[in-house]
Amino acid sequence: MTAVTADAPRILPERGTQLAELRKLLRGDDGRIAVITGPAGCGKTALLEAFLAEAAGSGARVLAATASRTEQNLPLEVVRQLFAWADPGPGQAERVARLLETEARRPSGPRRVPSRVLHEVCVELLALADRPLVVAVDDVRHADTPSLECLLYFARRLRSVPVLLLLTDGAPPRRAHPLFHAELQRLPRFHRVRVPPLSPSGVADLLAAHLDPCGADHVTDHVAGHVHRVSGGSPLLVRALIEDHLTLDRTDPRGRTPAAGEAFRQAVQSLLYRCDPAVRDVARALAVLGGRPDGPVPAHLVGALLDRGAKAAAQATAELNAAGLVDDGRFRHPAARDAVLDDLPPGDRAALHLRAARLLHDGGAAPDEVAQQLLAADPGPEAGWGVPVLQEAAERHLAAGQSGTALRCLRLAERLCADEGRQACITALLAQAEWRIDPAAAVRHAPAVGRALREGLLPPARTTGAVSYLLWYGRVGEAVEALERLTGDRAGEELDDELRAAWLWASHLYPDTARRVPDVAGHGTPPVAGPRLRVAAALDDLLAGDADIAAADVEQRLTGSAGLDDTALALITLVRSSLVHAGRPGGPDFWPGPPGERLSPAWRALSAAARAADGLRRGDLPAAELLARTALTALPPGSWGVGVGGPLATLVLANTAMGRHDEALAHIGTAVPEAMFRSVFGPPYLHARGRHHLATGRPHAALDDFRACGRLMARWGVDRPAYVPWRSGAAEAYTALGEPRRARELVEEQRSLSGPRRMRARGRLSNAELRVAELAARGLTNRQISGRLHITVSTVEQHLTRVYRKLSVGSRADLARLLLPGAGGPA
Repeated sequence: MTAVTADAPRILPERGTQLAELRKLLRGDDGRIAVITGPAGCGKTALLEAFLAEAAGSGARVLAATASRTEQNLPLEVVRQLFAWADPGPGQAERVARLLETEARRPSGPRRVPSRVLHEVCVELLALADRPLVVAVDDVRHADTPSLECLLYFARRLRSVPVLLLLTDGAPPRRAHPLFHAELQRLPRFHRVRVPPLSPSGVADLLAAHLDPCGADHVTDHVAGHVHRVSGGSPLLVRALIEDHLTLDRTDPRGRTPAAGEAFRQAVQSLLYRCDPAVRDVARALAVLGGRPDGPVPAHLVGALLDRGAKAAAQATAELNAAGLVDDGRFRHPAARDAVLDDLPPGDRAALHLRAARLLHDGGAAPDEVAQQLLAADPGPEAGWGVPVLQEAAERHLAAGQSGTALRCLRLAERLCADEGRQACITALLAQAEWRIDPAAAVRHAPAVGRALREGLLPPARTTGAVSYLLWYGRVGEAVEALERLTGDRAGEELDDELRAAWLWASHLYPDTARRVPDVAGHGTPPVAGPRLRVAAALDDLLAGDADIAAADVEQRLTGSAGLDDTALALITLVRSSLVHAGRPGGPDFWPGPPGERLSPAWRALSAAARAADGLRRGDLPAAELLARTALTALPPGSWGVGVGGPLATLVLANTAMGRHDEALAHIGTAVPEAMFRSVFGPPYLHARGRHHLATGRPHAALDDFRACGRLMARWGVDRPAYVPWRSGAAEAYTALGEPRRARELVEEQRSLSGPRRMRARGRLSNAELRVAELAARGLTNRQISGRLHITVSTVEQHLTRVYRKLSVGSRADLARLLLPGAGGPA
C-alpha cells in the first residue's frame, strides 16, 4: 500500500455511501471494527486508500499494511508493516524491533504466538491511540497467521479507546482462517461495509472522468452500457478498457466504443490472481469448456473436469460472476476467456481440453462440441476414441459450408486413425474439403481415393462423391474401373442409389463411358430415389431431352435438395453451361453451393463461370469476359481439372467477338488436361477455339476443330445446334476455303435439325413418353431405361408401344432418325 497522504483521493463513482459509513465509524469515541468486503477487482483497495487519506488529513494517526500471498510464511510480517508507519514514542521503536526479532528466531511451525508477544504487540498499538487511530490491513485473507492472532487479540481490547480496526477481504470471506473470521464477527461494534460492482450509471461517471472533460452527459448510454456488459461493473476492468481506448485512439478519445486490448488482458489475469486458487481453477475450467450451445456450463461438468463437487464449482462460479468476469457462467467477452486460457501452461491446457472432450463425449454432447475440445488439445494416439467424433463433426461442418473447420477436424482424425476403412472415408472427406479451398492441393488425395473405391472401403454414401472427384481431375479410367468392380461385386443384386448415381455422373461428364453403364435397374418398382440419383437423372434428361423442361427440373432439384453435397461439384459447371447452351440461362438467384461457402475460392469461381456463360448468351460480351476472367483468377486453371474448358471457352468466344484476338490466343495457350477433350467440356472449347481460328484467317484449323466437335456430339447423341452450333462455324470455314456447296449442305442440315418435322414429332408425345423414346433412340435397353427413369420395365414397354403408334415408326433406328439430331455426324 502506498503512503497515506492528505492528497485528493482517486475518482470513486458510487462509493459515497461507503465513505460516509467509514467516516461515521472514525468519529466514535470507542473502538470499532470494520471489514470492507466485495468481489475481486471491485475497488476495495481504492476505497480504503481514499478513506485513509481523508483520515490522515483530519488528524487521525494511520497505521497500514498490505498482506500478500507470497509473505504468508513470514511470521508477524503484517505487524511489522503496521509499526513501520508509526510515529513512535520514546523507546517504542527499539522495543518493537526487539520483540519482532525475538519472535522471528522462534522455530517455524504451527505453534501459537506466545501470550507475552500478543500482549506486548497490543500494548504498543494502544500506546499510539493518544488521538484517533486507524489500523488498516488490506487483503487480510493473505495475512500470516501470527499477525492474525495479534490482530484478534488487539480487537478484543478496543472497547474504550478511539481506534478503528479496518480490514479488506473478499466476498465471501476466505475460509482458510475460519476461527479468525468467526471470532471477529462476534465482537461488539463489528461492521461490514459492502462494495458492489458499478452500475451502468457509475460506469458512465468513470468513463466521463477519464474520457470526456465535458462531463458524463457526453458519454452515451450505448457506450456506458457496452462497457458495463463487458466489465460487469468491475472498476478494474473498466479502467483497463479506458486505458486500451486511450492507447488506441489518442486523437479523439470519445470517437469509438472502448475495445478490449492488452490492458484488459492483463487486468483479467490480475483479477484472476486476486481470487483464491479454487476460484481461479474454475475460471480456467469455464474457459476450457467455453460457451455451450444449450446454455451455461453446468456446475457438475465444471466440477467433474476439476475432480470437485458441483456445489464447490457453483460457489466459485458465483464469485466470478460477482467479479465481472462471467455472466451466468459465460465469459462476458471473448478477450476475457482468451486471457484466462493464455494464462494456462500449455501442457495443463491441453490436458484439460482432452479431459473435457472425454467428459462431453461420455455425456452425449454434440460431435462438433467434442471435436472443438479435441482440436484444442491436439492429442496423441491416446485419443483414438475421438476419430469417429471428428469425422462426424467434419461432415456437419462441410454441410454447413465451414470448410476450414472441417479440414482441421479431418487432419486430426487422419493423424489419429488406425482403422483402414475409416481412414478411407476420412481421405475422401479431406479431398472434398480441400477441393472447396484449393482444388489444386486436393488432387494429392486422388490415388488414395481411387484405391479406396477399388477395394470397396468407402460406404455407399461416399461412392458418388469419390467418383465425381476422380472424374473432375480426368482420372476416368480409375473411376470406371472402380465402378465396374463395385458393380461386379453385387452381381444379381439391385444396385443402391449411390452406385447408380455414380454411373450416371460418369456418363454425363464423359459420355463415352455411357456404353459401359451396366443394367442398373432391378425388377419391380425401385426404391425412392435419393437426391444424388434424382439430380443425375434430371441431368440425363437435360442432355437428351427437352432442354427447357429438363433444365427447370435440374435447377429445382439442385436448389431444393438438402441431401446434395460436394459429390456433384464437378458437374455444377456442366449444369450451368448446359442451361446456357440449351438456350435457357439460369436465374440470377440460382445457387447450388453449400450454405456459407459463397466466398470459398471453388464456389466463387464456379458461380462466376456460370454467370459468364449467361452473359455470353445474352450478348453482354464485356460482362462475359470479365466474369470468366474472374473465375480463372479465383481458381487458377490448374485447379479446374477438366472443367477449365468452360470458362476458357467463354473467354475465347467473348474476346474473339470483341476483336481482341491476342487475348483470345493467350487463353488458347493455357494448358488443359487431355481428358477435357473426352468430357462434355470438350465440344464448347473446340467450338470456341474454332471461332478464333476462323476470325484470324485460319479456316483449315477452324474446320478441324468444328468437325472434331461435331464428331464428339454425334457419338454422344447430343448433336443439337442449341447445345453447340458447330455446323454454322464449319459452313463459314468451307466458304472461306472456296467450297460453297459443302457450306450450303451444313446450313441445310442445321436448319433441318430444328425443323418442324422433329418439333411435330416431339409435340405428339407426353413428357414421360418423350423421355423413354429419346433414351431408346440413343440405344439404351429397356432395363437401362428403367434404371435411369426409376420406373418398371413393364412401364417402359408400354410407353414405347404408344410412341411407335403415335409416330408411325417400327424400330429404334427410326426413332433415332426422327428424334435425335445428326445421326450421320460430321464428315
